[in-house]
Amino acid sequence: MTTTPVPLINEWLRFVVLRHHSSPDKTDHYDIGLEITRGDNSDDLSLDKLECLELDLTTETLGIEPQELIRRRYLYYEGLMRGNRGAVSRVDEGIYMITNSDKLIFRGKLLRGTYALSDDGERLFIKKVSEAIDL
Repeated sequence: MTTTPVPLINEWLRFVVLRHHSSPDKTDHYDIGLEITRGDNSDDLSLDKLECLELDLTTETLGIEPQELIRRRYLYYEGLMRGNRGAVSRVDEGIYMITNSDKLIFRGKLLRGTYALSDDGERLFIKKVSEAIDL
């Protein structure tokens, strides 16, 4: 029986933003992979995957759709996906933290600052609330 890992709070973990190209059943989009447990086994299902259609960081709000857990290897992988699912290329990477107050702090080149999770009744968003990246 597989158990779902519980995300670590107040610890810096790794994240990656991948551009997912040419998937036959979906339009091009971005996948944000958030490491939720520490480890080095590339086959561990230990990345939360958030899908977003656009990565327009000038809007300071990103529409996201939570997906299934993905393997840790996607922190480093770029290239063709198995099963005719297109290809991925890395757009950004860095570290992030989930705080006790459910904020996400990102320290990447593009995804940088403090974000809060919100929704409008139909979609989920992460919205930038501060440029600050320190606790």
